Amino acid sequence: MTSRLDLLPILGALACHARPGPSGPTAVLPDPAAAISAEALLETVRVLSGPDMEGRLPGGPGYDRAVAWAVARLRAEGLEPGLAPADPASVPVALGELARAGWLQPFPIEHAAISTCDLALVEPDGTAEPLALGVDFACRGFTGSGDVEAEVVFAGHGLDDPARGQDDYAGLDVAGKVVLAFKPAPPWSPGECGWGESWMPRPKAAVARAHGAAALLLVPRPSDPQPAIGSVMDGPGPAVPIPQLQVALPVAERIVAGTGSTLADLETRLATPQATASVATATRVRVRTAATYRPAVPTVNVVARIPGTDLAAEAVVVTAHLDHVGCQAGVCWPGANDDASGSAAVLAIAGALRRAAPRRTVYAVLYASEEHGLDGSKAFAAAPPVPVDRIVAQVNLDCIGIGDAVQVGGGQASPGLWEIARTIDAVTTRRTIADTWWGGGADAQALFDLGVPTLYFATHDAYAHLHLPSDTVDTLDPDLFADAVHLALRVVGALADGVYTREARMPEPPPETP
Repeated sequence: MTSRLDLLPILGALACHARPGPSGPTAVLPDPAAAISAEALLETVRVLSGPDMEGRLPGGPGYDRAVAWAVARLRAEGLEPGLAPADPASVPVALGELARAGWLQPFPIEHAAISTCDLALVEPDGTAEPLALGVDFACRGFTGSGDVEAEVVFAGHGLDDPARGQDDYAGLDVAGKVVLAFKPAPPWSPGECGWGESWMPRPKAAVARAHGAAALLLVPRPSDPQPAIGSVMDGPGPAVPIPQLQVALPVAERIVAGTGSTLADLETRLATPQATASVATATRVRVRTAATYRPAVPTVNVVARIPGTDLAAEAVVVTAHLDHVGCQAGVCWPGANDDASGSAAVLAIAGALRRAAPRRTVYAVLYASEEHGLDGSKAFAAAPPVPVDRIVAQVNLDCIGIGDAVQVGGGQASPGLWEIARTIDAVTTRRTIADTWWGGGADAQALFDLGVPTLYFATHDAYAHLHLPSDTVDTLDPDLFADAVHLALRVVGALADGVYTREARMPEPPPETP
């Protein structure tokens, strides 16, 4: 069963956004509910977040398997490779044929394989209480290796930054000890340039090691709590060869309990400029990590194409990130919502549009290495398959499988584009909320910075399992997930059918006054 993408009752409302001049042939686009079922979406997520994919960490075999599976799916749907052939030597060996065929966009990335990640609290009598990886703590993605049993010293925000007037190590002896520090930057601004990247985990680890520390534990501030997430966004610099872990707030509270202060007390003392609250805790921990670090290994974006008809010179790009944060010592972070859900959406939308012969060319792109720092989307924006000024719009999907509503970003910069999504939703899914933003955000930012009108699909209140081992397919909401994808298909289908002329960007609104 097919229809005009359920758009016949919508096209009148969208007439002001349509391209001027005579209309070309109209694509026959599938009914979203018939073309894409919740069960099929969940099955795709189940595969991409399954144990064989090992958390889809770029540079590792699990990510390469996810790439091969996604390309096989796109091939089966009848899509074409979206790029010129790439040198097979520039990609992982298992993906050489796909590179030669033009499916892959290679670029280098750093990679660490973590085989050991243990943390235990040591009692005064020497007995150790093991803590749970993935619940009480997690290794940072680029931890160094080490086997340490030592006293913990709390060092504020872990900064030694004379240029910004902050030294949390002043008068503090951390030689051979384990440093505990708040993970974020201090809440006050040191000047117009802010904190730069000095507050990020890897620079803090380098500072701790320079002061003689044997390991670094990071903890969120109590005022902005966060679980012990897995993450590979560690900031700039070379690898730092000491263990680096993030611990949950309850663990850190136990560590500082002997100081007579809570973490909230310490946070309050650090709220004013140049303040310090560094203190020895008298608590001992045992930290053991083993990681194999490689500074540059190949990884890839997946790029597929649906050729257009009478508007083939113009392009619509629909994207998600295929990667997640991998495994540590046998514990995996599946990344079902983040972003196997968006990847499943791109695959499903691509298949539906391929059967419809869209007027504009559509590129379906699965990015690598979003979690490391948006590397895949930056690589794509640096070498797109068509000139950027021919990309009419991009639609990015990230974390769309759970929540209480659909949020569509980019509306403040491209209100005409955003209004198309809202208008379609108003007469179909009725899932979106009015909140939007100006920039691209995450993987949409690189093309946005080049002037491409942008829609960023996410679900609101979607982060209960973000970067946790509990981000599994069983946590997703099938109805919301399917509605989000059906809406995205309607929107991408409308754009591919010519219902939008690239608009001038609105200026960025001034920041809100606190």
